[in-house]
Amino acid sequence: MLKKIYNLAFLLALVAGLTACGGNKPATEEPTEPATEEPTTPVTEEPATPAAEELVAETEIMLAATGDDMSAISFEPKEFTLTPYTAVKVNFVNQSSAAGMNHNAVFIPFDQAVADEIRAAGLTAGGPAFSPSDSRIMAQTKMLNPGETDAITFETPGPGKYYVICTYPGHKAMVAVMTIAE
Repeated sequence: MLKKIYNLAFLLALVAGLTACGGNKPATEEPTEPATEEPTTPVTEEPATPAAEELVAETEIMLAATGDDMSAISFEPKEFTLTPYTAVKVNFVNQSSAAGMNHNAVFIPFDQAVADEIRAAGLTAGGPAFSPSDSRIMAQTKMLNPGETDAITFETPGPGKYYVICTYPGHKAMVAVMTIAE
């Protein structure tokens, strides 16, 4: 009896599969009546972002925090370009040697107001990490002491420009621009 049930289930699955594939209709057959469905606006969705630990980097870049005093701090390179929806590994190094020149790299939308809000959230988070939590952050490194390194892997967003900022208090001058080319 059980064997008959399995055979029937297999037969039904086979028929459903053939029906879904179009059965034996010729490929050139045209519908006899025009479709009466209303046109719909296509929905474009960004690909699902896998967890960072699941990503295998397709591209790798070096990003450095430089400068030993407030007038000299910056990111190098100041601008870089990547392709959309690509797993990128960012190797971040704090090349500063002066005590207190701690830095991180936080990837956010290209919007000064958002940058200011995320810096404020970093300050609110407190030291020593000053690590903000905000849904607009695409990726971020750890806060590094002088001479330390960190590496993160994330999927780049869609085409456009994005900021890379440091959320250590007073480091508003540390800004790089990540361009995602079409």
